[in-house]
This record gives sequence, C-alpha cells and structure tokens, in this order.
Amino acid sequence: MKILKNAIDAGIAIIHINTEIRKAFRDGEKRIYGRTSNEIAPYKFGKEGQEEMKKIVKSKMLLYMQ
Repeated sequence: MKILKNAIDAGIAIIHINTEIRKAFRDGEKRIYGRTSNEIAPYKFGKEGQEEMKKIVKSKMLLYMQ
C-alpha cells in the first residue's frame, strides 16, 4: 500500500489495469476452451473469463479503498 500512496504523492493520477483484466479474461477462456473443445454454443463461453475478471477488479477495488 505504501507504494501506491507514494505514487499518488508523486503525482500519479491514473493507474491502468485494463491489460491485467483482459489477460484474466483470456486465461479464463483458454481454460474453458481446453475442457470443451467441441462446444459451439456461444452463450456457454465468456463466463469463465468474466469470473477471472471479477477477481482482478475486486482485488484492485479493495487495494484502492485502503
């Protein structure tokens, strides 16, 4: 947390986490594709990636609220 506070004190106003969120989505989707390689229903994809994204967003929110 001290590093984040120091960054803010130094004038950092924006912290980009988009790449980390996108990577979490991709990694989650890669896991589901590996388990269901014959699946063709689009609605069955996305959930695994979304859950991984939620984990990252939740951890960042908790970090920023400290």
